[in-house]
Amino acid sequence: MNRKRLILAALVGLLILSLIYAFWTAPRQEKAPPRVESQRPAAKKPAAGKKALPAAERLHLGLLSQAPQPFPGASRDIFRFNGGGRSGAVVANEEVVEVPAEEAAPPPLKRKI
Repeated sequence: MNRKRLILAALVGLLILSLIYAFWTAPRQEKAPPRVESQRPAAKKPAAGKKALPAAERLHLGLLSQAPQPFPGASRDIFRFNGGGRSGAVVANEEVVEVPAEEAAPPPLKRKI
C-alpha cells in the first residue's frame, strides 16, 4: 500500500512540474502602445515617375451592368462521351442502340461482430 502512495505522489509531482513548465513557456500577449492620430502617415501619392495602369489591366466595372450572355460551348455535354442526350444509349454507325439496364446489385453482406 505504501508503494502505491509513493507512485501516486511521484505522478502528482510530475503533473505539477509539467503544469509549471507549460505556464512558464507559454507565450505572453503583448499590448501595442496607443496610437496618436497626428502621427498617422499621410496617404501615399503615386510617384511622379510612375505611370497609371494601362487600360487593359484595369478593372472594368461596366461589364457588370450588361445582360448575361450564354456561353456558346455550353450546349455540349462533356460528361456524355458516347454522344446523344439520352442516358443508356450508345451510338454505333449512326444508329441508337439501347443498352439494357444493369442487374440490381446484391444486398450488402452482413458482418458478424
